[in-house]
Amino acid sequence: MTTRSNPALADGLHVVLGYGPLGRAVCRALLHMGADVAVVARSAPDDLPEQVRAIEADLSDHEASRVALADAVVAYHCMGGPYSRWPQVLPPLMEGVVLGADRAGATVVYGDNLYAYGPVDGPVHEGLPEAATFPNGQVRAVVAKRLLAAHEAGDLRAVIARGSDFFGPHVRYSSAGAGMVGRVVAGQRPQVLGNPDLPHTLTFVDDFAEAMVRLGADEPAHGRAWHVPNPPTESMRAFAERVAAVAGVPALPLQVAPYLGMRIAALFAPPVRAVLQVRYQTVRPWVVDHSAYAARFGDHASAWDEALERTVAWYRDQSS
Repeated sequence: MTTRSNPALADGLHVVLGYGPLGRAVCRALLHMGADVAVVARSAPDDLPEQVRAIEADLSDHEASRVALADAVVAYHCMGGPYSRWPQVLPPLMEGVVLGADRAGATVVYGDNLYAYGPVDGPVHEGLPEAATFPNGQVRAVVAKRLLAAHEAGDLRAVIARGSDFFGPHVRYSSAGAGMVGRVVAGQRPQVLGNPDLPHTLTFVDDFAEAMVRLGADEPAHGRAWHVPNPPTESMRAFAERVAAVAGVPALPLQVAPYLGMRIAALFAPPVRAVLQVRYQTVRPWVVDHSAYAARFGDHASAWDEALERTVAWYRDQSS
């Protein structure tokens, strides 16, 4: 079991924006550390822990955002939107978060991905230019720059946590989600994109959440992006074999999605077209460097078996 000391959290209300897999993980981490927690969502989730306050708001409505964040000391931005509509959805959400946090005097911790960099040669590190040329990557760069510009202007305090494809409890829509872990646990062949034998960094969602909480509590770390800690990079084939071993099921052959079939499907399905935009991550090594974070906070990435035991247990609970 991975052990570490808890950071000193700011007194006051810690507000989690969004209640998807990452938002849920941040909520768990904050409760474990004894924080006063609220969750903002368009409608109140029906499975919130009883000690967590629900705040209903559409944060793309800027006045609603100011009201929702009025009591926040730290806001953890874990919101997304339909994958193929990020360019339309993400900028208004970030603008609402910035305006609401500015009014409240809150720190914003943004849970981001790595799309803004676009294709890279060698390890993915924070010093790379944000050079994506596809829509979902470009919009990630735009909203991150908007948040850091507000920090630099003194409107608020902000920090960005960036993770790779993630896995863990509640994670379904990921290359390491239902099509991979869910199918292995169900005794079915896991589905993958690209070359399953290339190294590909994955992020455990609970490690991502812990990194967001630690970054929010460390004011000298604000004003920049950090790559969150990850387990040692392996191939997707090795990941599938690990899942099978933890689940106690046979490691079945992988199903590799046919590229030509996806190209055809992309003509009619915007989500498939958006997936193909990041195909570069699956046809060349995708190794994420989190050494800067580890040097400051320690490398608290969960061990593979620990992370997968929690992940497999969640998937089994869903089928019981």
